[in-house]
Amino acid sequence: MFKTARFEDRGFKPLAIAVIAVSDTRVLETDTGGALLKSLLEADGHVCAERVLVRDDIQLIRQEAVQGFVANPEVDAILTTGGIRFSGSDVTPKAVEPLFDKHMEGFSVLFHQ
Repeated sequence: MFKTARFEDRGFKPLAIAVIAVSDTRVLETDTGGALLKSLLEADGHVCAERVLVRDDIQLIRQEAVQGFVANPEVDAILTTGGIRFSGSDVTPKAVEPLFDKHMEGFSVLFHQ
């Protein structure tokens, strides 16, 4: 019989996480969503690699924010907030979905709960 490694046995490894807030109405100083994500990830022991705010524009979100962080070897993960309501100007899902290699159906349900 072999011993499997348990999550607890691996030790904690902090991640360098980039936070992207998408908004046409906020600036970095008034961005409560991005500020909350940053404080929560840091409270859990992770590092905020960078926090940016971009306008609700597909090209800005995709090219200037997401792809820039993907290409940065010092960023382990990217969190986005904003730009996801049902109005025509909110385009975050349209901007990032084509960049996915894999879709994890059902994973979003956990976030909604």
